[in-house]
Amino acid sequence: MEKLKKQVADLLMENPELLTSELAAALKQPEGLVILALPSPFIRVFDSAEAEALLGKLSEWGKLITIIEKEGSIFEVSGPFPGGKNGYGYFNLNMKGDSNSAWHGHLKLEAIKKIVLLNKPFRRKESYAFAFIAASGNVIFKVYLGRDRQRTLYPQQIEQFKHLFIQQ
Repeated sequence: MEKLKKQVADLLMENPELLTSELAAALKQPEGLVILALPSPFIRVFDSAEAEALLGKLSEWGKLITIIEKEGSIFEVSGPFPGGKNGYGYFNLNMKGDSNSAWHGHLKLEAIKKIVLLNKPFRRKESYAFAFIAASGNVIFKVYLGRDRQRTLYPQQIEQFKHLFIQQ
C-alpha cells in the first residue's frame, strides 16, 4: 500500500485535477484501492462495521447523488438516499415505500470492506462523497453531497460531512 500511496501522491503532484477513476486507470489499480491510497487530508476511512450506521445517516441528509459505475457506464440517482433495514442477508433499501426516493435495492453489507469519506475537488469544484469499497478494492457505489439548481452544495450537508470527517 505504501508504494501505491507514493504513486498516487506523485500523480497528484503532476496533475491535482485527476479524478480517482483516472488515477486508477493510470496506475492499473482498482479505484477503491486508489481512494484508500489518497493523501490523508482527502480521506477518512471507516470499517465495514460502520456501514449500516452511515447509510442510516445518509437517509436523513436530503437530496444526494448516488453513482454506480459498471464496466465504464455510469448511473446516477439524484434524490434522497432511502432508509433501510436488515433482512435475509441484505440491507434492504426503501422497505417503507418512500415515494420521495427513486432508490430500491438490496445491499450486501458483508461485501463492504471500507467506507471512505472523500473530500477531494471534482472538476475544480468542491466535492464530498462516501465511497463504499469491496474487499476486491473495487468501488461498489459512491454517494455525493447534493447540489441545488445553481450547482451549489447544500451547506447543512457540508457541515454534517465535515463533522463525520473529523469524528474520532
